[in-house]
Amino acid sequence: NGVCAGYNFVKIQFENTIDWKEREKNFRNYVTSIKNTGEYDCTEPGSGGKDSVFASYVLKYKYKINQFTITC
Repeated sequence: NGVCAGYNFVKIQFENTIDWKEREKNFRNYVTSIKNTGEYDCTEPGSGGKDSVFASYVLKYKYKINQFTITC
């Protein structure tokens, strides 16, 4: 059916175990608590790859976080 075994495993094991709306609410509450506490709202590790660039994008444009991104 075009779906990999890993996806099926995760879906069976964890379906309905994470309340994503509640997690979003908790994250937004956390973001509110850290915003405007200094020059930057948070420090974010990033490699420069597509995943960390996407994370930076989401933090900046969806959550309006002014992050300081570092690489090691």
